[in-house]
Amino acid sequence: MAANPENLGMESNVQHMHRPFDFHKLLLERSEHDDLKKSVQTRLRLLASACALLEVTPYSGLKIGDVCAHAGLSHGIAYHYYKDKKELIADLLALINEILDL
Repeated sequence: MAANPENLGMESNVQHMHRPFDFHKLLLERSEHDDLKKSVQTRLRLLASACALLEVTPYSGLKIGDVCAHAGLSHGIAYHYYKDKKELIADLLALINEILDL
């Protein structure tokens, strides 16, 4: 399921970001808002963690368990939202693309 910034409550203004990899901060900040459903908050935490880890880890070395651990979530929770790493990263890239297009 491709992420939609409007469904995730993302603001269209990304001007405050200084570096391309500040997306993880934007996603993490948004995941902490109480106006979002818990499932949306969890997805945003997973996406933020994947984004942060990709700053220091190549895609081939990225593991779902590491993403969950970084997000402070149980290992299995990612599989509730994504069937595999490829789908998680595709969702992350789709969300980043949509944010940039706003």
